[in-house]
Amino acid sequence: MRRSATCTGIIVLAAAVNGIFGQQHVAEQHALTLPSEITWGPAPASVPSGAQAAMLEGNPAKEGPFTMRLKLPDGYRLPPHYHPAVEHVTVLQGTFVLGVGEKLNTSTEKPLGAGSFAFMPAGMRHFARAQGETIIQLHGVGPWGITYVNASDDPRGPRRRQASSGERATRLSARRLQPRTVSVIATPGKRETHQPSRTMY
Repeated sequence: MRRSATCTGIIVLAAAVNGIFGQQHVAEQHALTLPSEITWGPAPASVPSGAQAAMLEGNPAKEGPFTMRLKLPDGYRLPPHYHPAVEHVTVLQGTFVLGVGEKLNTSTEKPLGAGSFAFMPAGMRHFARAQGETIIQLHGVGPWGITYVNASDDPRGPRRRQASSGERATRLSARRLQPRTVSVIATPGKRETHQPSRTMY
């Protein structure tokens, strides 16, 4: 039953990505993309409404590397969530305020301006918001997904929410992993590390 739900989740995500962004870049080829050539569309239903997205490389629903951008309006918020694989974030425009933990806690937030970079390991709980119109670039290795700490925050709703591929493995790995450093957040010319408690998992 669980395996069936996971497979269904992968199929739904793949269909959504392909439907929104059309044909994607083939991994064997190279791509040179100018800002003026990027096509923006509504972000997937797995994130709160109001964001726009653009795929630059790959397909996050499939195995292999992917690169995408998100354009977030001022005040946009992403509730506490986590991913089945490492997430890499580069801020291109605006201010991306990133916090860590299972609950919203401003004491863990750090504003990341243009040029800043952050990465979070699989299973790490985090949340974010945008100050001013903000554009971020995400890259990682699929299959990709997002799981909200609180099911009520999931914009897909309880019936549409499916376990992302690797979610169960992420939970098991998270129980075993107790890394000394679970995230790195850097602004140009400065490097910082966060060491949250084990209760983060």
